[in-house]
Amino acid sequence: ADRFRSLHLPGASPVEEASRAMVPLRRAAGVALLLVASLSTAASVTDVTRCVHGELDEQSKACQCFEGWATAGITDTLDFLEGVCEQYKCESDAKCEEVLGIPGATCPVQGWNCYCGWAWAFSNLGHGWETASKRGGGECMGVMYTFSVFTTHIVETIM
Repeated sequence: ADRFRSLHLPGASPVEEASRAMVPLRRAAGVALLLVASLSTAASVTDVTRCVHGELDEQSKACQCFEGWATAGITDTLDFLEGVCEQYKCESDAKCEEVLGIPGATCPVQGWNCYCGWAWAFSNLGHGWETASKRGGGECMGVMYTFSVFTTHIVETIM
């Protein structure tokens, strides 16, 4: 019952009460404004010449990814907004091991980064380890997808 009691403050005018009630809304609006500003800033300062695993097409001003790579998906937000070639498209377990040089690297979902385990997921600020070569090479899943695949393996084992 205490959670639902009135916001009425003894001696406060209705204007003061309304103003006090608006504080959380003003804070939320401020946070939303900062989020929008940071996203628009990120989009406006993008470096389209940084294609990473591709080259810039001067005519379209878009990254053209090398074979085996694609532009980042929405879950890799900044690279997605920039249109950067940061999504490795794995084909098989053997290919993941070969291009990464990591024994046991797998391709649980074709077209995704390789699953290399936790030791490799935290590299690159949690984005996942990747080869230095811009052409060829490959990339390990970062923390978020490693957690997903790891958890799926546990559930499959239990069931």
